[in-house]
Amino acid sequence: MRIAQYEQTSSSDPAPAPETPFHFNAMVVSPRNGPAVTSGSVTLPNGTVKNLEGESMIGFLMYTEDFGSDAALEAAYPAGKYTLRFTQTGQAERAIAMTMPTATVPVPKIANYTEAQSVNHAQDFTLRWNAFTGAGANDHLSLIIFDRNVGGVVFRAPDLCVPRELPVSATSIVLPANTLQNNRTYEATLMFGRMFYFSTNAVPEMSGSGHIGRQTTFTVKTGTGGTGAAATFTGCRMLPNGNPEMTLAGTPLRTYTIQRTGTVGAAVWTQVGSVTMNAAGTGVFEDAQAGKSLPLFYRAVAN
Repeated sequence: MRIAQYEQTSSSDPAPAPETPFHFNAMVVSPRNGPAVTSGSVTLPNGTVKNLEGESMIGFLMYTEDFGSDAALEAAYPAGKYTLRFTQTGQAERAIAMTMPTATVPVPKIANYTEAQSVNHAQDFTLRWNAFTGAGANDHLSLIIFDRNVGGVVFRAPDLCVPRELPVSATSIVLPANTLQNNRTYEATLMFGRMFYFSTNAVPEMSGSGHIGRQTTFTVKTGTGGTGAAATFTGCRMLPNGNPEMTLAGTPLRTYTIQRTGTVGAAVWTQVGSVTMNAAGTGVFEDAQAGKSLPLFYRAVAN
């Protein structure tokens, strides 16, 4: 997977995200009921082999590399044939070949960004963006709007449960009246993606995919947009009971919602708890929820 992350903060073109904006990763996750993945690697078009690392005991292996520019990412991981190899307990080595295409994916840009910063929540609002030029049958377009106050997705497209479609040719979508609440700042992600490999039967009980994508994060605000100071993670460790514990710094006495995801650059985050800073502006959070598996990525959102 090759992903480029951008951030749009004005009507100007999106800029690379401030932290690890461009990255390549390859991963293998064991089936829930086994057999467990024990080792893995990915072979690049030039024959270079990158070994996957992680916790084979919990059935997750990954290789990832970050870059400061899109050009550097594409130079290191160009179009061509990639082969993912991995072994499972008691099984012969699997070799999954896939070809990354040469076609590039445009950077998503919100065309009416300024208007999206002063939305009347009681009326329909049409969000607009640039066209996904060159999109084909295997490409996809997605939009997710997240409420950082409650830690949940308030709008998603496409969404089969509604149902709500979002064809790859779309350049706008209507947010129905009262989808958003007044005086809130929402986090949104628009992604253009190209899937060049997908299979549900190459390996029993496992599915696999390969894709390249570019995504842009931006805000949608209603009313005053609300308030909230940012928090930072200052440390983390794995407790003897297997739970991740992290320390944070933020606004004294403010409560922050802790969210997590299992994928780098994810658009969807799950609320797992909250932490209230002490008078000195520090706090400690332990993720004690059951059923979690590595890797895990966290963020703190001001309430």
